[in-house]
Parts: sequence; structure tokens; C-alpha cells
Amino acid sequence: MKRGSTLFLKTTVILMGLPVLAICIYGIVYLANNPANPDYAHILYPIIAGVYVSVIPFSSHYINHLSY
Repeated sequence: MKRGSTLFLKTTVILMGLPVLAICIYGIVYLANNPANPDYAHILYPIIAGVYVSVIPFSSHYINHLSY
């Protein structure tokens, strides 16, 4: 039972982490290069920086979790 639940949790973490990684690599870079309204581009850059800073703990936990 324990091995099955551990495998389920690892799979869940991987499935949650892949979209976050894809959004950080492709989506936010695209958004920074092509803002919806160029008048508000100066507001967009701190938000993008905040997203990248918030992904650091998530990805570090993600990497540590995969090593087990």
C-alpha cells in the first residue's frame, strides 16, 4: 500500500510541475515580449519577476522530491 501511494504522489507532483515549468519557459517569455497593452508593459515586468521568484521554491521542492 505504501509503495503504491508513494508512486501516486510522485506522479501527481510530476504532473503538477510540468505545466508550471512550461508556463515559465514559454508563456511568460511570450507575454513579456508581446504585452496585451503596451501602455501597461512597465507594470508587467515586476509581475513577471514575482512569478519567477515564486517558482524557485516550487522547483527546488520538485527537484528534491524526484531524487527520493
